[in-house]
Amino acid sequence: FIRQEVECRILDELAPYFFIFAKRSASHIDTLHDYVGTRRGITISEDPGLHLVRDHAVFYIKPLPHCLLNYSFWKQYLVPPSSSASSSPTISTAYRSALGFLRSYGCLIRHESDFRLAQTALLIPQHVSYTTFQHFIQPFRELPDTTVSPRYQYGHIRLTRLNLAVRLLRPVSTGKRFPWPYHRMHWHSDQYLAQFAAPLLFLFACLTLVLSSMQVGLAAQ
Repeated sequence: FIRQEVECRILDELAPYFFIFAKRSASHIDTLHDYVGTRRGITISEDPGLHLVRDHAVFYIKPLPHCLLNYSFWKQYLVPPSSSASSSPTISTAYRSALGFLRSYGCLIRHESDFRLAQTALLIPQHVSYTTFQHFIQPFRELPDTTVSPRYQYGHIRLTRLNLAVRLLRPVSTGKRFPWPYHRMHWHSDQYLAQFAAPLLFLFACLTLVLSSMQVGLAAQ
């Protein structure tokens, strides 16, 4: 259950190449009020693979699972016993992913205004108070990269770059030999075709210029 809530297998596999198109820094996550200030809409996604992924006008955030606010749940299902910490990769991966996920929330919610925005967007439970949340989340803000999963060692990532990375690198985690985009951005044909308008116009202008030059050269001969 918890693996489906916080793990990002495809992104963990791609993480060694993230340095090409993303900044390796946990601080590379803006607060919620910063995103609202840029007029980029916050979109809820239950897919952990879309958490902190942004498109042109959309910023995806996964709501905080209630179980991660429960100490007993951590103790029973996530924190590996010291004797088996190195012998249970499944638990270790889920544990590191959960740590990274909560660390990202520590960056997203730093002020009371961020907290209110998160509750309005249904990202965190309504019954949790701002003071309680800050006491809970503060230790996660101080976690080093070595304690979190590879994906969460980076901040937000552009969806366009993820789509390109999946096409080029073909991560095994997709389960497809020839994977399509990481996440389809456009659902309507006019929106899908619109993204090719500028490149096609540029190509048409270049061809026109080349043909004009050839005509001038032939006329001179």
